[in-house]
Amino acid sequence: MADAPWESSEESEETKKEDQFLENLKKSIEDRLEEDSLSIKDIVLGRAKQQVEIIPDELTVTYRSPRAGELTKVREMATGKNPESGKPELNVQKHTYFHLSLYILRINEMAFSPPTEGGSFSKENVQKNADMLMELDDNLIVYLLWNRGWFLDRVRDKMTDAMLGNG
Repeated sequence: MADAPWESSEESEETKKEDQFLENLKKSIEDRLEEDSLSIKDIVLGRAKQQVEIIPDELTVTYRSPRAGELTKVREMATGKNPESGKPELNVQKHTYFHLSLYILRINEMAFSPPTEGGSFSKENVQKNADMLMELDDNLIVYLLWNRGWFLDRVRDKMTDAMLGNG
């Protein structure tokens, strides 16, 4: 039986299979992580980072936690004026690449430029990093996005554990 009127039983089963696939993938990747590779001190100071081996011996990504100001600047970079209404409008595709680029320090040997240099936000560096991402296969971008989300989950879990006295 379908979970909602617009879902067929087949779609619901397909969704369950995909959810299970993602859970298995996440577990496999997290099993390869170094124990205690995130520190509360680094998270609090806004410089948490973690090397994630996504595909053993083939694809390793180092993720970082961006600062709130960097996220705000990226949103501003991806917002332009709608030619018809003249009102601000977010370019979702640009925002996705700019946003993702803030979270990545390195993909294998490909190093990303820091979004902040000398205490100032660098639009040029963010644009250069986003351009590098846009040269990658779209399927890889999906995996980078999934793993960015899982990295954020681990950062939040570490903070929650520490607040509860378990970290």
